[in-house]
Parts: sequence; C-alpha cells; structure tokens
Amino acid sequence: MGNTAATFPGKNAFQADIPAFQRYYAQLRAASVTSTKLKLVVMGKGEAGKTSLVRRLKELESPGAAPAALPARADRTIGIEMTTLQSTFVVHDFGGQPEYYPWHKLFLTPGALYAVVVDLADGGASPAAREAALLEQLDILHASVPGAVVIVVGTKADLVVIVVGTKADLVVIVVGT
Repeated sequence: MGNTAATFPGKNAFQADIPAFQRYYAQLRAASVTSTKLKLVVMGKGEAGKTSLVRRLKELESPGAAPAALPARADRTIGIEMTTLQSTFVVHDFGGQPEYYPWHKLFLTPGALYAVVVDLADGGASPAAREAALLEQLDILHASVPGAVVIVVGTKADLVVIVVGTKADLVVIVVGT
C-alpha cells in the first residue's frame, strides 16, 4: 500500500514562520467580536411547562400588557424554539419528547446557563418519578457539559395536591401552595 507514516517538518520550519503565526493571531484578535448575550437553555420532560415559563418571562419585557395565552396541550415545541429575552438572553427552548433528545446535544455548550424544568404536578406521578425525570435531564446535560451551571425550576405548583391528613372517611387536601 505504500508508506502511510506521517512526516513532520523540522523545528526550524516552524521557527521560520513565527511572524506568520503572529500576524494570523493578530488578525483574529482584530476581527473578533465579544458576545454580549447569555445563552439560556430551557430543558425538561415534555409538557413540563418549559414554553409557558419562557412566555411568562417574555411578558416581563412589557409590564401591563395582557398576558400571552399559554400553549395548548397539543401545541408542543417541535425540536427547539429560540427567542431573545431583554436583549440579554438568547433562549433555547427544547422540545421535551425523547425523540428530540439526540438533537439537544448540538446545543449543549459550555458557558450557558441551564434551566431544568420539572413538572411538580406531573399528572399524579410519584415523587420518585419526578426525581427520575429530573435526574434523566441532568444526566443528559452532564454527558455533554460536565460542571454546567444549572437551576432547577418547579412548574405547575398550583396543581399540586397534598394530602394533609386522613381520618376515617374524611380526607383533607390542599390544592396549590
């Protein structure tokens, strides 16, 4: 097949081009642009309330404006929706269905702020199921961005049903907090 071994130029070849390297890096510095935006990635299970959270945050830009309608149950995020908040945050709102998870990796980058959204009501799922959903999202994130800055956001707290006590046929429940 022939010789496939790589050959490298000698040390002197690199030293002769030091001024060329210096010019190259000077041009990079001159043409570089400092980003003034912070990347915010909102991720979590499907129907956890990610898009609703982003829409409510967007409303803070226009105090006194009528609240935007929350997305309908069937109006799920397909893939990723991107928006800007207060000219500072570039928000990546991830679709939470498992079929989109492989594409999320393309947008998980160091230096971003990650909001992992957890549905506190989750259709009556057990606390262990909610914990498993949270850990799944954190595992996905950690696989691509170890040491990422994460905030956990609990949504739908108004739908949480807490059993306070029971006595014979009487059950006392508290809805919301």
